[in-house]
Amino acid sequence: MPIKPKKYDGYRSFSYLEEGKDYKPYKLSREYDRVEPFMYPVSKDEEEKVEKFMDENLVISLHEHTFVTPDDLSQIFEFRRQGRDWTGYEGLSKSGLDVVFENFMDGTAFITSNAGWKWNDVLHDLGIRYSDFAHQDLVIRAETTEDIYRAKKEGKIAF
Repeated sequence: MPIKPKKYDGYRSFSYLEEGKDYKPYKLSREYDRVEPFMYPVSKDEEEKVEKFMDENLVISLHEHTFVTPDDLSQIFEFRRQGRDWTGYEGLSKSGLDVVFENFMDGTAFITSNAGWKWNDVLHDLGIRYSDFAHQDLVIRAETTEDIYRAKKEGKIAF
């Protein structure tokens, strides 16, 4: 069943910064189509019912970590120390989700410590991610239920 994609303009995290100067570049994992998809066989009528349900209701994920890792996972600790988590906007745009409860990566915010959960690291993580959100048009930072309904109406995702 084809999922109706969100309005994605191609923005990639931190594209407003200068690669190599403001952050060290890494080859990142693909955000979408990394594994062969499995399409559960349904009838045309069943497919239409699901599409209608998704159009008329909020599709909510209560626990997500929407960051993208380096393609070479042996670089993950060095990547995490940089303090710039890339959000998988392309993958999110194709997910069918309307609302995401983003759980960030504060338990592995290794900017100043190997232990994570350090106050300054958590604040840095939140600030950098919110700054990235402010530069794109797919994700709406939801603070009220009205924000959630607005995101759905506009073809975006409420975080």
